[in-house]
Formats: sequence, C-alpha cells, structure tokens
Amino acid sequence: MLRKLVEDITEAVAAFERIPRVENTPFSILLLVSTAAASFSPSVYIAAAFFALGLLFAAAAREVKPWALVAFFSLFFSGLVSLPAALGLLPNKTDPLLFVARTVSAASVATGGLLLTGWWGFVRSLRLRGDLRRMFELMPLSVMAIGQAAVVIAAAKEARGEDKRAVAAAIGDVLIYGIQRGVSLRMAYEARSA
Repeated sequence: MLRKLVEDITEAVAAFERIPRVENTPFSILLLVSTAAASFSPSVYIAAAFFALGLLFAAAAREVKPWALVAFFSLFFSGLVSLPAALGLLPNKTDPLLFVARTVSAASVATGGLLLTGWWGFVRSLRLRGDLRRMFELMPLSVMAIGQAAVVIAAAKEARGEDKRAVAAAIGDVLIYGIQRGVSLRMAYEARSA
C-alpha cells in the first residue's frame, strides 16, 4: 500500500513536467492569489468554489487524474489531522470541516493551475532569480527521485517479508537518499550554470 501511495504521488508530480498550455505572468499571479485565498476561505461554500476552479484548470489541461490524486491525498491527510477536533478533543473554536475544505480547495486550485502552466512554465513566468529559481526548478526532480527511491526500498522490504515497522523504517533510508540526491543535483546544476 505504501508503494502504491508513493507511485501515485510521483505520477502526479511527473504530470507537472508536461508542456504548458498557459504560460504568462498574470495567470501565475492569479494562481498564487487564488491558492492563498482558498487557504483562508471564510466559509465552506467559498472553499468549494475554489475547489471547482481547480477542477476547471485541470480539465483545461486535460490532466484530471493527477489533479484527483492530489485532491484525494489532501482530503485524506487533512481529514486525519482534523480528526481530534472532529472528536471534540480540541476547543470549540476550531471547525474541522472548514479546515478540511480550505486545505482541499487550496490543493485543488494550486494543482489545477500548475497542471495548466507546467512547473517550469510557472517558475519562468514569475521571473525568479538566483538560488530561489534554482530551488524551484529542482523541486519536481527531487520529489520524483525520492519517490522512485521510496518505491524501490519499499519493494525490497516487502519482498524480504519484513513487517510494517521495517517498511516504516525505510523512511529514514529515503530521507538520507533525498539529502544526498539534493546535494548531487545542486552541484550538477551549479557546474552546468557556471
């Protein structure tokens, strides 16, 4: 199950590499503003409108499946995080439904917009400079490399018949690999641009 989860996340990130259908600064700024506004939606209905906007972006990009994966994972994890509030273990000031709606709508609009612009089109249109630009450009590559490493490690542990705790211990291996991979990517990028 862990392997399938990581494969799905890696597939969704790979969709950001596709050729952009829209690449301009006003759209990228609209995307940033919409994501921030969805994160602070005052009601569930406004959050639902942002969710629909994200779906519209994904449909325009013809990439509804990766959008749906991200929306599902954001729903699952935000629901898991808000479970104590839903069970009454937190003060009444918290509204778990609004928290989940904000999280899912922000993920929806950000993912739909990025599928429409493509990751590199988004970064280029914001005209970022220096280290910040390099960091943003390398992010999808890092996520995909770490995801592929996690799939390999989880498959090896499952093949050896190790229990669930051993699979959870693979997270440490993946983090170490991710740090090493990030250093290697940065060094290669700096060598290429120097």
